[in-house]
Amino acid sequence: MTQQGFYKDLADKDRPWKYQDLADTMRALASEDECNDTYGQIRMYQALLLKRSEGIRIPGERTVFFQRHKLFYTTLHPLYRQRNHDTNNKNQ
Repeated sequence: MTQQGFYKDLADKDRPWKYQDLADTMRALASEDECNDTYGQIRMYQALLLKRSEGIRIPGERTVFFQRHKLFYTTLHPLYRQRNHDTNNKNQ
C-alpha cells in the first residue's frame, strides 16, 4: 500500500457508510413480513420508492440491486447458510 493510500484509509475509517440509511430501510422492509426477504431487485426498488415519502433518499435501481445483494446474499444471511447447508447434505 502506498503512503498516500494508507493516509486516505486512515482518514476514511471513521466515516459512516454511504448507504447506511438505505440498508436500514431495506432491512426494515424485509422484517415487516416473513415473505419480504425474497423480494427481487425490481420489487425491492418499488417498495423503497413507496418509502421515499418518509424522507429517505433512494438511489438508482442498480445501486439498490448491489446493496441488496451485499445485505441479503452474504454468507452471514440465514437463508444463504440454509440453502448451502441443504445442498451440502444432499451431496453427501
